[in-house]
Amino acid sequence: MRLGVVPPPEVSTTVVEAVVDRETLAAVLVPRDGVIAEDLAEGELAGGGPSGQYRYALADGPLAAYRRTVSVTAAPAGGFALRQEVQLRVGLWVWSWLFALPLRRALGRLDPPSAHPWWAPPQRVDRTGATNLAALCTLSVVIGYLDTLVPQTMTYVGAEYHVGTTGQGVALGVVQVSALVAIAALMVADRRGRRPLALGCVVGALVFAGVGALAPSLNLLVASQVVADGLGGAGYLLVIVVAAEEMPAGGRAWAAGVISLCFGVGSGIALLFLPLAEVGPGGWRWLYAVALLGLPVVAACARHLGESRRFREPAQVQHDRMSTRRLRGLSAMHRRRLLLFGTTAVLFGLFFTPASEFQNQYLRTQRHFSAFHISVLSQIAGTVGGVAVIVGGRLADTWGRRPVAAMGVAVGTAAGVFSYLSGGWALWTWVTLGSVMSYGVAPALSVYGPELFPSGVRSTAAGVLGALGAAGGVVGLLAAAGLSDAIGTIGPALGVLAVGPALMVALVVVAYPETARRPLEALNPSSEERAAQ
Repeated sequence: MRLGVVPPPEVSTTVVEAVVDRETLAAVLVPRDGVIAEDLAEGELAGGGPSGQYRYALADGPLAAYRRTVSVTAAPAGGFALRQEVQLRVGLWVWSWLFALPLRRALGRLDPPSAHPWWAPPQRVDRTGATNLAALCTLSVVIGYLDTLVPQTMTYVGAEYHVGTTGQGVALGVVQVSALVAIAALMVADRRGRRPLALGCVVGALVFAGVGALAPSLNLLVASQVVADGLGGAGYLLVIVVAAEEMPAGGRAWAAGVISLCFGVGSGIALLFLPLAEVGPGGWRWLYAVALLGLPVVAACARHLGESRRFREPAQVQHDRMSTRRLRGLSAMHRRRLLLFGTTAVLFGLFFTPASEFQNQYLRTQRHFSAFHISVLSQIAGTVGGVAVIVGGRLADTWGRRPVAAMGVAVGTAAGVFSYLSGGWALWTWVTLGSVMSYGVAPALSVYGPELFPSGVRSTAAGVLGALGAAGGVVGLLAAAGLSDAIGTIGPALGVLAVGPALMVALVVVAYPETARRPLEALNPSSEERAAQ
């Protein structure tokens, strides 16, 4: 796209003028290679800075349009008078405003900008990857809202239908059966492509969530949400898969972190509506009805989201044909990976599912929080956690997945247990710390599945791992509910279940491979490539 035809309101222009010495001028004139890569389109670099004008065009990067113009003249007092003008257009749909200011500051400065600022991915993302990531983030907001509905409203649903903690635990456990719905959808995605299934699953999830607003009984509510959660879960796993396939090797965990952050934004929107649950009998139904507002958002995403390059690049398609397209045809290496990650998914769900889904019940019945106070606590914890997810994603791409995963799960488990054993300011502290760890570890854990299985079964494998995690969650929910009714409080019950993530940490340290900065093809060689090795 030519910059000259871009509507002026969408173009950001930054001008800097200064008198510099020859060494500084030479650095300014070097084509940039960081967040974006430049090509010298006009002018000739000779000896580090003769007078003249130099124009730099966008060679690679996430921007819709970019141009840098440097004008140089000899200064009367010596040195060089320099004028730099940078014009850029972000063009990332609804997310442009978020990146416009940091990009303008980074690229508009006179001295060469940092190659990869803290807020940017550790490796440059191209334009196609950036536009797809923007659409994936928007879908993640919608899915985050859907995912929050059942656990946030169950305590109010239970109060209306006179169902205690055990009954709510059974209902929440039944909703976990939705993982089977997700597997069916994900198997189709491995054959037909990620894009149509991702969009279709989210649309279906929104419709069935809306049906929940009309449910006349707890059983019918649970039935509708089994389908909604299954489709929403499949949609989210496909979002992560597409991100892993679109991002460069050094930016996959960062992208997963941004998607997790957007997922948290969706959860936060649900929390903003949570006080509606106390406006009167059946007030919780409003939260399910609001889900239907996500349908036009998904329709807009469909115009911006492209198919994963794993399905549109001929070379990659050929590589996939040399790999397997059926789980039963997996190599011994991939079978071991499925067993390892499946075991840790069960151990993770055993503790973190009940710790998350019983939180509102605990706060409402044992700490006497109103819906407003629950919303405020969750919003504060989620906001702080949102910062951690960017940090966690960047650390997972630079330090490695294993140390981030092990530390995050260990500290997050301890914080989760103490939050159920505390009151007052200590409770707020532990809940916030638990949120920080949960968000911070999400990028490292979520990319392991897409990274370590071939493209032909990548979505299906993600669904199987999700189902195993759900199975662990069902066991955890039933065990926590039964133990809490016997003991009288849920804190000690979760202390017993914390053995699950403790074992998981040991497996992460001992058995998990390191995948940071390695191409997907290197992590999943075809049978011919493995034989050649």
